[in-house]
Amino acid sequence: MPWWTGTRLDPAHNAFRWYTISLQPTLWGTWECWATWGRIGQRSRGRQLLCEGTLDAALHAASHQRHRKERRGYQG
Repeated sequence: MPWWTGTRLDPAHNAFRWYTISLQPTLWGTWECWATWGRIGQRSRGRQLLCEGTLDAALHAASHQRHRKERRGYQG
């Protein structure tokens, strides 16, 4: 389940993109923070593991990545 989903719509630059940040528990009791992105209307183009560790570390990584994407024009 996504923790945050943002879109960036900029017709002047042909930018119609989506970005999702997800938090997932692992089998070993840790948490992972994943980022997934792509163009609107298409399947994902990429996926990256941002953090693996405690829940606090994963939440910190997710919050940091969300602020970075919001500065680049993504809106949730």
